[in-house]
Amino acid sequence: METRVELEKALDCKVFIEMWVKVRSGWADDEARVRSFGYQ
Repeated sequence: METRVELEKALDCKVFIEMWVKVRSGWADDEARVRSFGYQ
C-alpha cells in the first residue's frame, strides 16, 4: 500500500499494483530452503 501511494504521488495518477507469488510445495519442511529466505 505504501508503494502504491508513493507511486501515485510521483506520477500524479492512480496506480494499481498486482503481484503473483509462486510457492514450491513443501518449502516450509526443507530447512535449507527456509534458511535461504533468512529464517532460522
